[in-house]
Amino acid sequence: WVIVFIGTIVTFVSAIITVIEKLGSFSCLTSISCLAFMITIMIFAYKKNAYHKCYIAMCYFLNCILLPLNFYTCGGIDSGMILYYLVSIFLCVPCLKGKSRIITFIISLIMLEGTVIVSMIFPDAANSITRQQSYNDMIITFIITSCCLFAFSSAIINSYEKERNKRELLLKQLEIISKRDALTGLYNRRVLFEFLENNVAKNKQLYHIAMFDIDNFKLINDTYGHVFGDKVLSEISS
Repeated sequence: WVIVFIGTIVTFVSAIITVIEKLGSFSCLTSISCLAFMITIMIFAYKKNAYHKCYIAMCYFLNCILLPLNFYTCGGIDSGMILYYLVSIFLCVPCLKGKSRIITFIISLIMLEGTVIVSMIFPDAANSITRQQSYNDMIITFIITSCCLFAFSSAIINSYEKERNKRELLLKQLEIISKRDALTGLYNRRVLFEFLENNVAKNKQLYHIAMFDIDNFKLINDTYGHVFGDKVLSEISS
């Protein structure tokens, strides 16, 4: 959701800039279409609960259709579109796994790199822009893409830290379960034997061992029931 939301904001800003710079009706149309697609993806993913499929669709549509179109209509290599390419390629990483990530990355790379090569072979294929428009577009695009990559990276790092904290908490809980008795909370015999082997056996003169037994405990269980007996064990252990 973070990635799709940021992508929607970027396409919104890009559409506004395209209109302000007066790059032509077709350029404005492609930018606005990109914005409309991102909004549609958000709505469809929310209503249909098909987040993974929508994310793959977003990557392919952006990298194989909308960005190549924007590249030609917004000035080609003279514009800042190449920086948007970096962001769109980065989108293949966070939410895709295994083969789908690799395949999406390769296809996207080929499509995006292909648009640059075609524009070099056929310079007239891209819409021409003035030098001032090129400077303005580069400056604005650099700011937008830098903010995007920072936001994406921050989201990924935060997600990683949350998962790491959950894993550490789970390991602590498992350690407690493996070392302590569930009823009384006392260390179990496994810990006792480890302690005897690692400490007592090497320094016998420093230790004494005492064993306690609860008198008539069977009678308590038989008379008042095992639930009450468990309560007695817990209280004495405390």
